[in-house]
Amino acid sequence: MSRLIAYSLAITHLLWSLSLLLEPWRYAAKPLAPQPFALIHIAAAILLLASRTVTLGGSVSAAILAYYWLRVKPIEPIAEPQSVGIIAISVIFLIPYLRRMFGSSLAGEDSVLLLLRLGVAYPFVEWGLDAFRNPAHFIAFFSSNTITRAIIPVEYMLPASYVLGVFELVVASSLVLGIAPRISAVASFAALAVFSVVAGYPLALPQDIALAAASLHIYKHGAGRYSAQAMRLNLYSV
Repeated sequence: MSRLIAYSLAITHLLWSLSLLLEPWRYAAKPLAPQPFALIHIAAAILLLASRTVTLGGSVSAAILAYYWLRVKPIEPIAEPQSVGIIAISVIFLIPYLRRMFGSSLAGEDSVLLLLRLGVAYPFVEWGLDAFRNPAHFIAFFSSNTITRAIIPVEYMLPASYVLGVFELVVASSLVLGIAPRISAVASFAALAVFSVVAGYPLALPQDIALAAASLHIYKHGAGRYSAQAMRLNLYSV
């Protein structure tokens, strides 16, 4: 299993802990206490950095992000769609433990690749659907952001939001199905890099680090057995 994923996820948790400690006012109305939750993020990062405790680190990561998803995100999306996707990325570190429990019927690397694809795809699904359900949100963001405002004329902001939504849904579908995985991995990596620059808000960066690392892993290793691409190749070989 790639140490790149573990290191990137550890960096993500460390940056989250810094935000909790340096900007506690952002979390005043949320069901969490900044200092204790910062310690949980730090513990997750330390556990992920050591190979002997990486499974425990993945468990802590998945647990705290699931809490954000269920308790914090409905109030305000502090745990943005990226954070929900990172739950799947965190679970990959539990696969060796699950294989010991259930035997070799659980394919290790193929399961990892499936979870990584689903984890990266999830935020693109939410973003893409939101572009069609709530284009006013995108137009407001494009209008207020200095970078997008300089690039996209006002009269093209609505169609730009739809184009972006189509792009995000295509990337998500490709990742979920495992079609052209290396192309979709490059597309997701590039999009995450651009979104991080355009967002200009440091809380958007930590999530994108873990997701970008997952995209790199998909680019290197492909989609794995649990994909439409692999199924098609198996049919041709019969």
